[in-house]
Amino acid sequence: MDPMDATPETLLEHAAWVRRLARGLVADVHGAAELEQETWLAALTHAPRAGAGATWGRGWLARVAANLAHRSRRTRERVAEREERAARGEAQPSAAELVERADLTRALVAHLLALEEPYRSTLLLRYFEELSPSAIARREGRFVTLICFEIVEFDAYRQVFGSKAADSCQRTIGAQVTRVLRRAGDLCARYDECALVSAVLGQTPSEVSRLADQIVDNVRKLGLHNPRGKTGRYVTIRAALIACPPGTNDDLEQLIARARKDLRGKDTGPDAQAAQS
Repeated sequence: MDPMDATPETLLEHAAWVRRLARGLVADVHGAAELEQETWLAALTHAPRAGAGATWGRGWLARVAANLAHRSRRTRERVAEREERAARGEAQPSAAELVERADLTRALVAHLLALEEPYRSTLLLRYFEELSPSAIARREGRFVTLICFEIVEFDAYRQVFGSKAADSCQRTIGAQVTRVLRRAGDLCARYDECALVSAVLGQTPSEVSRLADQIVDNVRKLGLHNPRGKTGRYVTIRAALIACPPGTNDDLEQLIARARKDLRGKDTGPDAQAAQS
């Protein structure tokens, strides 16, 4: 990500990722929520500005969250003592803490409410009501389209270059996915050692199919060498789509399994195929 200001759109785009990161760094649920809030406060007040020579993005957020978690661990005894006093009804948040939380909440809400529809209502439902993308789609009458990206002959790549290089390659492919699927409601995650899965909300299957084709083509153009590939000497991916109309109640794992079965039933190639749910 280029050096940039922390805009509402970029903050909200990383909201779910920061929440998962915080829960991975801090086992305690309440501590993870506090770490998440502190990370966003740092993003709002101290994120690198455009032209400052620093890069704002997930890497920066990860470093900030890790530093804050380390500081929290160093003060664990004081936290435990404060929680003990709270259990006896003696401890209350300080005025400064209350003001800090209120200011952070007000800033985030102001940024969110300034967005245009349908992004505003979608993000409110996703991050404030904590509805899943499929639940939002049913409520709003919109499609959720799942895309399963499978890396062709990736076992051969892994045998040549090793697991570390293969993981790096998969992250590179994931970056190509997120460069195309850039809307706040779009999701992308690693599914297993040779596949990634994305969810796209509010676009028609034909629109998502064009985006998947673009991602497949972008990965091909990277020219990542796969010397033992039987169908080609460069890393390529295939994509299968499962469009879930409003009201669909299929299990996510079943939908992904359908997409992967669809891929296995076709010849290796770059074209994204769509299947209607």
